[in-house]
Amino acid sequence: MDTSFHSPLASELQEFLVWKRALGRRYRAQEQHLRSFDRVLKQDTAEHREVCLERAITRWLRCTVRQPGTNHVMLSVVRQFCLFRRRRDPDCYVPGDDIVATGRAPFRPYLLSVDDVRRLAREMQTLVGPNAPLRRATFTTLLLVLFCTGLRPG
Repeated sequence: MDTSFHSPLASELQEFLVWKRALGRRYRAQEQHLRSFDRVLKQDTAEHREVCLERAITRWLRCTVRQPGTNHVMLSVVRQFCLFRRRRDPDCYVPGDDIVATGRAPFRPYLLSVDDVRRLAREMQTLVGPNAPLRRATFTTLLLVLFCTGLRPG
């Protein structure tokens, strides 16, 4: 796996990563976000022949469809990098927290009835394959514990 950055800001991205780790942070998932941003920044700079963080960040956030909360987490990593750069360059662009939606995805709960639970428990008894008896008992027990206590799997 390639462990280096390749955009015009590669050395600064690497310095930022070293700095975060020197503070005792593992920064593994965040490093992946930075590498993803670096790829988009490299491409954007090649196309426009100049580094424009605002344009590259906007492009990067639109690359794939993600949940609003995920975009917010990813942006916070790049925002921290921009704040790190601002220590040397007071004119460095720093995106605001408000450029991505932070709302939660629409979720509509479905409350299981006693009949629903009975139907699911019957279906679990039809599981086949390796360790089927153990799987049937495990899933049935899990379903009943969750239903009776009101807990959620997460």
